[in-house]
Amino acid sequence: MNSASIDNKLIKNRYRADCETCLGLCCVALPYAKTADFAFDKAGGIPCRNLQEDYRCSIHTQLRKSGFRGCTVYECFGAGQKVSQYTYDGQDWRDNTATAKEMFNVLPIMQQLHEILYYLHEALHLKEAQPIHEHLKLAIVETERLTQLNLHHQLSCNFQLLIIVLQLTPCWCKQVNGYVLM
Repeated sequence: MNSASIDNKLIKNRYRADCETCLGLCCVALPYAKTADFAFDKAGGIPCRNLQEDYRCSIHTQLRKSGFRGCTVYECFGAGQKVSQYTYDGQDWRDNTATAKEMFNVLPIMQQLHEILYYLHEALHLKEAQPIHEHLKLAIVETERLTQLNLHHQLSCNFQLLIIVLQLTPCWCKQVNGYVLM
């Protein structure tokens, strides 16, 4: 196995959900509607009734059979554990409703940033993207910096605007052989 494939494997593991170190944020923060993917309606900020005290799902091994296909395909790209363990330093959302609301607002933004990082790293391994590797590396550094802002900065920033700026910055978004690389 060459160093590029090892590096790519490490990156893929870095931006993968680790439910063991998360506080069940996707099971609380995110809303869903009763559809083929979810068995019942749930508002954002309300814990799923299947979430247990230890942040584990009581029907995890039977999600699909129980009507929760959406849970089986959701990927936070490691944002859940980042928000739980880094941004909020392991604080439990159950202990403080103000903190809980903040965490629930930060999770989808962090998920978007982590997803962008995943694809930026993926682009570094594409032969076609070699002409813009330096731009991709710069985009990775800047996006990673956004994920590491302390709580005060995260709450005072308009993350949606930052994401739009990242996506539209010309030096980071370039067409190569018909593909748009971000």
